[in-house]
Amino acid sequence: MLKYTLALFILPLFVFSQVEKKLEALKKAGIPTTLQELEDKWYPYIEGENAADLYAQAVALVSQKDLDNFHKLEQQLKNEVALNKTLSQQLQKSLRELLERNSEILALFHKATAVEKCRFPVKLTDGFTAKLPHIYKMRFCITLLTSQIIIQTEDKQTEGALHTLRDTLVLTKRLAQIPMLICVLMGETMQRMSFLGLEYLLSHQQLTHAQLDMVKDLLQKTSPDKNNNKYGFVAEMCTITGIFSQISEGNYDEDLFGKLSMKDKAELLYYRMSGKCQQDFNLYVQGIESHLKVYELASLREMRDATKAIKPLEMSGSKFSAMMAPDFRKFIYVHLENTARWRAVLTAMAIEKYRLDHKKLPQNLQALMPKYLQDIAHDSYGQKLHFDKQKQGYTVYGMGENAVPDGGVSIKEGNNLDTAFFVKR
Repeated sequence: MLKYTLALFILPLFVFSQVEKKLEALKKAGIPTTLQELEDKWYPYIEGENAADLYAQAVALVSQKDLDNFHKLEQQLKNEVALNKTLSQQLQKSLRELLERNSEILALFHKATAVEKCRFPVKLTDGFTAKLPHIYKMRFCITLLTSQIIIQTEDKQTEGALHTLRDTLVLTKRLAQIPMLICVLMGETMQRMSFLGLEYLLSHQQLTHAQLDMVKDLLQKTSPDKNNNKYGFVAEMCTITGIFSQISEGNYDEDLFGKLSMKDKAELLYYRMSGKCQQDFNLYVQGIESHLKVYELASLREMRDATKAIKPLEMSGSKFSAMMAPDFRKFIYVHLENTARWRAVLTAMAIEKYRLDHKKLPQNLQALMPKYLQDIAHDSYGQKLHFDKQKQGYTVYGMGENAVPDGGVSIKEGNNLDTAFFVKR
Protein backbone atom coordinates (compact mmCIF):
# COMPACT_ATOMS: atom_id res chain seq x y z
CA MET A 1 0.00 0.00 0.00
CA LEU A 2 2.87 2.34 0.88
CA LYS A 3 4.60 1.59 -2.44
CA TYR A 4 1.39 2.36 -4.33
CA THR A 5 0.93 5.63 -2.43
CA LEU A 6 4.53 6.68 -3.09
CA ALA A 7 4.20 5.83 -6.79
CA LEU A 8 0.99 7.87 -6.97
CA PHE A 9 2.90 10.95 -5.82
CA ILE A 10 6.31 10.31 -7.42
CA LEU A 11 5.15 9.38 -10.97
CA PRO A 12 3.38 12.71 -11.61
CA LEU A 13 6.43 14.59 -10.36
CA PHE A 14 8.73 12.57 -12.63
CA VAL A 15 6.54 13.08 -15.71
CA PHE A 16 6.15 16.79 -14.94
CA SER A 17 9.94 17.16 -14.69
CA GLN A 18 10.19 15.61 -18.17
CA VAL A 19 7.75 18.21 -19.48
CA GLU A 20 9.76 20.99 -17.85
CA LYS A 21 12.89 19.78 -19.65
CA LYS A 22 11.08 19.79 -23.01
CA LEU A 23 9.75 23.30 -22.43
CA GLU A 24 13.18 24.52 -21.36
CA ALA A 25 14.72 23.08 -24.56
CA LEU A 26 12.10 24.90 -26.64
CA LYS A 27 12.84 28.13 -24.79
CA LYS A 28 16.57 27.76 -25.47
CA ALA A 29 15.70 27.33 -29.17
CA GLY A 30 14.04 30.75 -29.06
CA ILE A 31 10.44 29.52 -28.87
CA PRO A 32 8.15 31.18 -26.31
CA THR A 33 6.55 28.82 -23.79
CA THR A 34 4.15 31.24 -22.10
CA LEU A 35 1.53 33.54 -23.60
CA GLN A 36 3.29 36.59 -22.17
CA GLU A 37 6.57 35.60 -23.83
CA LEU A 38 4.68 34.94 -27.08
CA GLU A 39 3.02 38.35 -27.04
CA ASP A 40 6.24 40.19 -26.19
CA LYS A 41 8.31 38.42 -28.84
CA TRP A 42 6.00 37.78 -31.80
CA TYR A 43 3.04 40.15 -31.48
CA PRO A 44 4.10 43.19 -29.39
CA TYR A 45 1.87 46.21 -29.00
CA ILE A 46 2.74 49.18 -31.17
CA GLU A 47 2.76 52.91 -30.60
CA GLY A 48 1.39 55.52 -32.95
CA GLU A 49 -0.94 55.07 -35.90
CA ASN A 50 -2.39 51.58 -36.21
CA ALA A 51 -4.21 50.25 -39.29
CA ALA A 52 -6.24 47.92 -37.05
CA ASP A 53 -8.15 50.95 -35.73
CA LEU A 54 -9.40 51.72 -39.23
CA TYR A 55 -10.32 48.08 -39.83
CA ALA A 56 -12.29 48.09 -36.57
CA GLN A 57 -14.19 51.22 -37.66
CA ALA A 58 -15.01 49.58 -40.99
CA VAL A 59 -16.19 46.29 -39.49
CA ALA A 60 -18.43 48.14 -37.03
CA LEU A 61 -20.34 49.62 -39.99
CA VAL A 62 -21.27 46.25 -41.52
CA SER A 63 -25.06 45.90 -41.46
CA GLN A 64 -26.88 42.82 -40.24
CA LYS A 65 -28.90 42.74 -43.46
CA ASP A 66 -25.74 42.41 -45.57
CA LEU A 67 -24.40 39.75 -43.22
CA ASP A 68 -27.65 37.79 -43.51
CA ASN A 69 -27.34 37.82 -47.33
CA PHE A 70 -23.60 37.20 -47.34
CA HIS A 71 -23.66 33.44 -47.86
CA LYS A 72 -25.97 33.81 -50.87
CA LEU A 73 -23.68 36.46 -52.38
CA GLU A 74 -20.62 34.28 -51.87
CA GLN A 75 -22.31 31.36 -53.61
CA GLN A 76 -23.34 33.58 -56.54
CA LEU A 77 -19.77 34.75 -57.00
CA LYS A 78 -18.50 31.16 -56.96
CA ASN A 79 -21.19 29.91 -59.34
CA GLU A 80 -21.11 32.75 -61.89
CA VAL A 81 -17.76 34.45 -61.60
CA ALA A 82 -15.45 31.58 -60.61
CA LEU A 83 -16.76 29.16 -63.23
CA ASN A 84 -17.80 31.38 -66.13
CA LYS A 85 -15.92 34.66 -65.54
CA THR A 86 -19.11 36.53 -66.46
CA LEU A 87 -21.70 38.57 -64.58
CA SER A 88 -25.43 38.33 -65.11
CA GLN A 89 -27.23 41.68 -65.22
CA GLN A 90 -28.94 40.82 -61.96
CA LEU A 91 -25.70 39.99 -60.14
CA GLN A 92 -23.97 43.07 -61.52
CA LYS A 93 -26.86 45.22 -60.30
CA SER A 94 -26.70 43.57 -56.86
CA LEU A 95 -22.94 44.12 -56.61
CA ARG A 96 -23.18 47.79 -57.58
CA GLU A 97 -25.87 48.35 -54.95
CA LEU A 98 -23.77 46.50 -52.38
CA LEU A 99 -20.72 48.64 -53.11
CA GLU A 100 -22.73 51.86 -52.96
CA ARG A 101 -24.26 50.88 -49.61
CA ASN A 102 -20.83 50.08 -48.19
CA SER A 103 -18.77 52.87 -49.75
CA GLU A 104 -17.72 54.15 -46.31
CA ILE A 105 -16.47 50.70 -45.30
CA LEU A 106 -14.48 50.38 -48.51
CA ALA A 107 -12.92 53.82 -48.03
CA LEU A 108 -11.73 52.83 -44.53
CA PHE A 109 -10.19 49.58 -45.78
CA HIS A 110 -8.34 51.40 -48.56
CA LYS A 111 -7.12 54.01 -46.09
CA ALA A 112 -5.86 51.31 -43.70
CA THR A 113 -3.45 49.90 -46.30
CA ALA A 114 -1.53 53.17 -46.33
CA VAL A 115 -0.86 52.84 -42.59
CA GLU A 116 2.44 51.01 -42.21
CA LYS A 117 1.87 49.30 -38.87
CA CYS A 118 -0.99 46.96 -37.98
CA ARG A 119 -1.55 45.22 -34.67
CA PHE A 120 -5.05 43.90 -34.02
CA PRO A 121 -6.23 44.36 -30.41
CA VAL A 122 -5.90 40.69 -29.53
CA LYS A 123 -4.76 40.13 -25.96
CA LEU A 124 -2.84 36.88 -26.40
CA THR A 125 -2.35 36.44 -22.67
CA ASP A 126 -6.11 35.74 -22.40
CA GLY A 127 -5.56 32.42 -24.20
CA PHE A 128 -8.81 30.72 -25.27
CA THR A 129 -10.84 33.67 -24.02
CA ALA A 130 -8.95 36.24 -26.14
CA LYS A 131 -11.26 38.40 -28.26
CA LEU A 132 -10.49 38.02 -31.96
CA PRO A 133 -11.26 40.25 -34.95
CA HIS A 134 -14.86 39.53 -36.00
CA ILE A 135 -14.14 36.60 -38.33
CA TYR A 136 -17.47 36.49 -40.15
CA LYS A 137 -17.52 40.25 -40.71
CA MET A 138 -13.92 40.20 -41.93
CA ARG A 139 -14.84 37.46 -44.36
CA PHE A 140 -17.72 39.59 -45.62
CA CYS A 141 -15.38 42.56 -46.09
CA ILE A 142 -12.93 40.46 -48.13
CA THR A 143 -15.85 39.46 -50.36
CA LEU A 144 -16.90 43.11 -50.54
CA LEU A 145 -13.41 44.12 -51.71
CA THR A 146 -13.38 41.29 -54.25
CA SER A 147 -16.74 42.49 -55.56
CA GLN A 148 -15.18 45.92 -56.02
CA ILE A 149 -12.35 44.40 -58.10
CA ILE A 150 -14.96 42.72 -60.32
CA ILE A 151 -17.02 45.89 -60.85
CA GLN A 152 -13.90 47.99 -61.42
CA THR A 153 -12.90 45.45 -64.07
CA GLU A 154 -16.33 45.74 -65.68
CA ASP A 155 -15.89 49.53 -65.75
CA LYS A 156 -12.37 49.13 -67.22
CA GLN A 157 -10.84 50.79 -64.15
CA THR A 158 -7.77 48.54 -64.26
CA GLU A 159 -5.58 50.64 -61.96
CA GLY A 160 -8.40 50.89 -59.43
CA ALA A 161 -8.91 47.11 -59.53
CA LEU A 162 -5.19 46.55 -58.96
CA HIS A 163 -5.17 48.90 -55.97
CA THR A 164 -8.18 47.09 -54.49
CA LEU A 165 -6.42 43.76 -55.05
CA ARG A 166 -3.41 45.14 -53.18
CA ASP A 167 -5.55 46.29 -50.26
CA THR A 168 -7.33 42.93 -50.11
CA LEU A 169 -4.14 40.87 -50.06
CA VAL A 170 -2.52 43.17 -47.48
CA LEU A 171 -5.52 42.65 -45.21
CA THR A 172 -5.40 38.84 -45.54
CA LYS A 173 -1.67 38.92 -44.77
CA ARG A 174 -2.20 41.05 -41.68
CA LEU A 175 -4.87 38.68 -40.38
CA ALA A 176 -2.57 35.69 -40.93
CA GLN A 177 0.15 37.40 -38.87
CA ILE A 178 -1.91 37.18 -35.68
CA PRO A 179 -0.19 34.24 -33.90
CA MET A 180 -3.35 32.18 -33.34
CA LEU A 181 -4.14 29.19 -35.54
CA ILE A 182 -7.71 30.28 -36.31
CA CYS A 183 -6.49 33.72 -37.45
CA VAL A 184 -3.68 32.26 -39.59
CA LEU A 185 -6.14 29.87 -41.20
CA MET A 186 -8.65 32.68 -41.76
CA GLY A 187 -6.11 35.00 -43.36
CA GLU A 188 -4.62 32.40 -45.71
CA THR A 189 -7.98 30.94 -46.71
CA MET A 190 -9.44 34.38 -47.46
CA GLN A 191 -6.71 34.86 -50.06
CA ARG A 192 -8.73 32.51 -52.27
CA MET A 193 -11.52 35.07 -52.62
CA SER A 194 -9.07 37.82 -53.60
CA PHE A 195 -7.61 35.46 -56.23
CA LEU A 196 -11.12 35.18 -57.68
CA GLY A 197 -11.02 38.94 -58.26
CA LEU A 198 -7.62 38.61 -59.97
CA GLU A 199 -8.92 35.77 -62.17
CA TYR A 200 -11.78 38.00 -63.27
CA LEU A 201 -9.46 40.92 -63.98
CA LEU A 202 -7.08 38.81 -66.09
CA SER A 203 -10.02 37.24 -67.93
CA HIS A 204 -11.20 40.67 -69.09
CA GLN A 205 -8.12 42.88 -69.26
CA GLN A 206 -4.61 42.50 -70.66
CA LEU A 207 -2.26 43.94 -68.07
CA THR A 208 0.93 45.73 -69.06
CA HIS A 209 4.41 44.50 -68.10
CA ALA A 210 4.55 47.12 -65.35
CA GLN A 211 1.16 46.04 -63.99
CA LEU A 212 2.11 42.36 -64.06
CA ASP A 213 5.35 43.18 -62.24
CA MET A 214 3.32 45.06 -59.65
CA VAL A 215 1.04 42.03 -59.10
CA LYS A 216 4.03 39.66 -58.92
CA ASP A 217 5.71 41.87 -56.33
CA LEU A 218 2.46 42.05 -54.36
CA LEU A 219 2.04 38.27 -54.41
CA GLN A 220 5.59 37.76 -53.17
CA LYS A 221 5.06 40.20 -50.29
CA THR A 222 1.77 38.58 -49.22
CA SER A 223 2.65 34.92 -49.76
CA PRO A 224 1.47 32.28 -47.26
CA ASP A 225 4.20 32.17 -44.61
CA LYS A 226 4.89 28.90 -42.83
CA ASN A 227 6.33 30.90 -39.92
CA ASN A 228 2.87 32.34 -39.28
CA ASN A 229 1.56 28.78 -39.01
CA LYS A 230 4.45 27.87 -36.73
CA TYR A 231 3.64 30.83 -34.47
CA GLY A 232 0.02 29.68 -34.38
CA PHE A 233 1.08 26.27 -33.10
CA VAL A 234 3.31 27.86 -30.48
CA ALA A 235 0.36 29.99 -29.32
CA GLU A 236 -1.74 26.84 -28.92
CA MET A 237 1.06 25.24 -26.93
CA CYS A 238 1.42 28.27 -24.66
CA THR A 239 -2.34 28.32 -24.05
CA ILE A 240 -2.58 24.60 -23.28
CA THR A 241 0.55 24.77 -21.12
CA GLY A 242 -1.23 27.34 -18.98
CA ILE A 243 -4.29 25.08 -18.66
CA PHE A 244 -2.27 22.02 -17.69
CA SER A 245 -0.35 24.13 -15.18
CA GLN A 246 -3.62 25.27 -13.57
CA ILE A 247 -4.86 21.69 -13.29
CA SER A 248 -1.52 20.54 -11.86
CA GLU A 249 -1.68 23.29 -9.25
CA GLY A 250 -5.39 22.81 -8.52
CA ASN A 251 -6.00 26.47 -9.36
CA TYR A 252 -8.85 26.88 -11.87
CA ASP A 253 -9.51 30.18 -13.62
CA GLU A 254 -13.27 30.67 -13.77
CA ASP A 255 -13.04 32.54 -17.10
CA LEU A 256 -11.54 29.40 -18.62
CA PHE A 257 -13.12 26.52 -16.70
CA GLY A 258 -16.41 28.18 -15.87
CA LYS A 259 -18.23 27.39 -12.63
CA LEU A 260 -17.09 23.91 -11.60
CA SER A 261 -19.45 21.57 -9.76
CA MET A 262 -18.25 19.42 -6.89
CA LYS A 263 -18.24 16.47 -9.30
CA ASP A 264 -16.04 18.41 -11.78
CA LYS A 265 -13.61 19.33 -9.03
CA ALA A 266 -13.44 15.72 -7.87
CA GLU A 267 -12.74 14.53 -11.44
CA LEU A 268 -10.01 17.15 -11.84
CA LEU A 269 -8.47 16.10 -8.54
CA TYR A 270 -8.40 12.46 -9.68
CA TYR A 271 -7.04 13.54 -13.09
CA ARG A 272 -4.19 15.33 -11.32
CA MET A 273 -3.47 12.83 -8.52
CA SER A 274 -3.57 9.79 -10.82
CA GLY A 275 -0.76 11.23 -12.94
CA LYS A 276 -2.94 11.30 -16.08
CA CYS A 277 -2.77 15.08 -16.24
CA GLN A 278 1.03 15.06 -16.26
CA GLN A 279 1.15 12.18 -18.77
CA ASP A 280 -1.23 14.03 -21.12
CA PHE A 281 0.81 17.20 -20.70
CA ASN A 282 3.94 15.30 -21.72
CA LEU A 283 2.20 13.75 -24.75
CA TYR A 284 0.83 17.14 -25.77
CA VAL A 285 4.24 18.84 -25.73
CA GLN A 286 5.71 15.90 -27.70
CA GLY A 287 2.94 16.33 -30.27
CA ILE A 288 3.56 20.06 -30.65
CA GLU A 289 7.30 19.36 -31.04
CA SER A 290 6.47 17.00 -33.93
CA HIS A 291 4.33 19.66 -35.63
CA LEU A 292 6.97 22.36 -35.19
CA LYS A 293 9.60 20.13 -36.84
CA VAL A 294 7.43 20.04 -39.97
CA TYR A 295 8.04 23.77 -40.48
CA GLU A 296 11.80 23.22 -40.53
CA LEU A 297 11.47 21.23 -43.79
CA ALA A 298 12.18 22.93 -47.09
CA SER A 299 9.66 21.54 -49.59
CA LEU A 300 5.88 21.24 -49.50
CA ARG A 301 6.17 17.53 -50.31
CA GLU A 302 8.46 16.94 -47.33
CA MET A 303 6.09 18.88 -45.12
CA ARG A 304 3.08 16.87 -46.33
CA ASP A 305 4.85 13.52 -45.84
CA ALA A 306 6.05 14.51 -42.36
CA THR A 307 2.56 15.69 -41.40
CA LYS A 308 0.99 12.46 -42.64
CA ALA A 309 3.41 10.51 -40.43
CA ILE A 310 2.29 12.35 -37.28
CA LYS A 311 -0.12 10.23 -35.27
CA PRO A 312 -3.10 11.90 -33.56
CA LEU A 313 -2.47 12.41 -29.86
CA GLU A 314 -3.71 9.42 -27.86
CA MET A 315 -4.33 11.02 -24.51
CA SER A 316 -5.99 9.61 -21.41
CA GLY A 317 -9.53 10.00 -22.67
CA SER A 318 -10.47 12.39 -19.88
CA LYS A 319 -13.11 14.94 -20.87
CA PHE A 320 -10.57 17.60 -19.90
CA SER A 321 -7.83 16.28 -22.18
CA ALA A 322 -10.16 15.73 -25.14
CA MET A 323 -10.71 19.46 -25.65
CA MET A 324 -6.95 20.05 -25.66
CA ALA A 325 -5.94 17.59 -28.38
CA PRO A 326 -7.63 18.34 -31.72
CA ASP A 327 -6.12 16.97 -34.93
CA PHE A 328 -3.75 19.85 -35.72
CA ARG A 329 -2.60 18.22 -38.96
CA LYS A 330 -5.49 19.75 -40.88
CA PHE A 331 -4.05 23.22 -40.28
CA ILE A 332 -0.81 22.20 -41.98
CA TYR A 333 -2.69 20.63 -44.91
CA VAL A 334 -4.67 23.84 -45.47
CA HIS A 335 -1.44 25.86 -45.44
CA LEU A 336 0.14 23.50 -48.00
CA GLU A 337 -2.82 23.78 -50.37
CA ASN A 338 -3.00 27.56 -49.99
CA THR A 339 0.72 27.77 -50.81
CA ALA A 340 0.28 25.55 -53.88
CA ARG A 341 -2.58 27.76 -55.09
CA TRP A 342 -0.44 30.87 -54.53
CA ARG A 343 2.30 29.27 -56.67
CA ALA A 344 -0.25 28.67 -59.44
CA VAL A 345 -1.24 32.37 -59.32
CA LEU A 346 2.41 33.44 -59.50
CA THR A 347 2.93 31.14 -62.49
CA ALA A 348 -0.05 32.78 -64.21
CA MET A 349 1.80 36.11 -64.07
CA ALA A 350 4.60 34.57 -66.15
CA ILE A 351 2.05 33.18 -68.61
CA GLU A 352 0.48 36.62 -68.99
CA LYS A 353 3.89 38.17 -69.71
CA TYR A 354 4.55 35.55 -72.37
CA ARG A 355 1.13 36.22 -73.90
CA LEU A 356 1.82 39.96 -73.94
CA ASP A 357 5.08 39.47 -75.84
CA HIS A 358 4.01 36.68 -78.21
CA LYS A 359 0.29 37.47 -78.69
CA LYS A 360 -0.55 33.87 -77.81
CA LEU A 361 -0.42 31.42 -74.91
CA PRO A 362 2.61 29.16 -74.43
CA GLN A 363 2.32 25.51 -75.46
CA ASN A 364 3.48 24.42 -72.00
CA LEU A 365 5.18 25.79 -68.90
CA GLN A 366 8.62 24.79 -70.19
CA ALA A 367 8.21 27.45 -72.90
CA LEU A 368 8.30 30.09 -70.17
CA MET A 369 11.81 29.17 -69.05
CA PRO A 370 14.13 30.89 -68.42
CA LYS A 371 12.93 34.36 -69.53
CA TYR A 372 9.57 34.39 -67.76
CA LEU A 373 9.99 31.64 -65.21
CA GLN A 374 13.14 30.35 -63.51
CA ASP A 375 11.66 26.99 -62.64
CA ILE A 376 8.29 25.24 -62.65
CA ALA A 377 6.84 25.24 -59.16
CA HIS A 378 5.64 22.08 -57.41
CA ASP A 379 2.36 21.42 -55.62
CA SER A 380 2.20 19.96 -52.12
CA TYR A 381 2.47 16.40 -53.49
CA GLY A 382 5.82 17.08 -55.14
CA GLN A 383 4.29 17.18 -58.63
CA LYS A 384 5.08 20.02 -61.01
CA LEU A 385 2.16 22.37 -61.56
CA HIS A 386 -0.08 21.44 -64.48
CA PHE A 387 -0.95 23.82 -67.32
CA ASP A 388 -4.04 23.18 -69.43
CA LYS A 389 -4.76 25.32 -72.48
CA GLN A 390 -8.45 25.53 -73.18
CA LYS A 391 -10.65 26.72 -76.01
CA GLN A 392 -10.77 30.07 -74.26
CA GLY A 393 -8.05 30.67 -71.69
CA TYR A 394 -6.06 28.34 -69.46
CA THR A 395 -5.79 26.78 -66.02
CA VAL A 396 -2.69 26.40 -63.83
CA TYR A 397 -3.21 23.90 -61.06
CA GLY A 398 -1.76 21.48 -58.55
CA MET A 399 -3.37 18.48 -56.89
CA GLY A 400 -5.72 19.16 -53.98
CA GLU A 401 -6.75 17.14 -50.97
CA ASN A 402 -7.87 14.09 -53.00
CA ALA A 403 -4.32 13.71 -54.44
CA VAL A 404 -5.68 13.39 -57.99
CA PRO A 405 -5.16 15.88 -60.85
CA ASP A 406 -8.81 16.73 -61.65
CA GLY A 407 -8.12 18.88 -64.70
CA GLY A 408 -8.05 22.12 -62.73
CA VAL A 409 -11.50 21.69 -61.18
CA SER A 410 -11.31 23.36 -57.77
CA ILE A 411 -14.80 22.66 -56.45
CA LYS A 412 -17.21 19.94 -57.50
CA GLU A 413 -20.26 18.72 -55.58
CA GLY A 414 -19.00 20.31 -52.40
CA ASN A 415 -15.56 18.68 -52.50
CA ASN A 416 -12.34 20.65 -52.76
CA LEU A 417 -10.29 19.21 -55.60
CA ASP A 418 -7.38 20.92 -57.36
CA THR A 419 -5.62 24.07 -56.19
CA ALA A 420 -6.31 25.95 -59.41
CA PHE A 421 -6.12 29.39 -61.03
CA PHE A 422 -8.35 29.83 -64.08
CA VAL A 423 -8.18 32.64 -66.66
CA LYS A 424 -10.86 32.68 -69.38
CA ARG A 425 -9.33 34.81 -72.14
